Amino acid sequence: MTSAAPVIPLCGEVPSNAEAFNILIVDDNLNNLFTLNALLQQFPECSVIQARSGEEALLKTLQYPISLILLDVQMPVMDGFE
Repeated sequence: MTSAAPVIPLCGEVPSNAEAFNILIVDDNLNNLFTLNALLQQFPECSVIQARSGEEALLKTLQYPISLILLDVQMPVMDGFE
């Protein structure tokens, strides 16, 4: 008796039991935020939250349940490593 292989959804497909998730994008460059936001908006299951500094990003993590953070590591004041 063989078992069926698990079904792995393609990128952008939402399994019926999946919940939406929040992605926090952090960058001091508005052009980078615009580009990342445009790319991530293609996925309806994603909610994109933006921050322009490390400090603002920390505050956003207290306000929202964040599933993934994409951040710039070279920002003034508080960088992505701090």
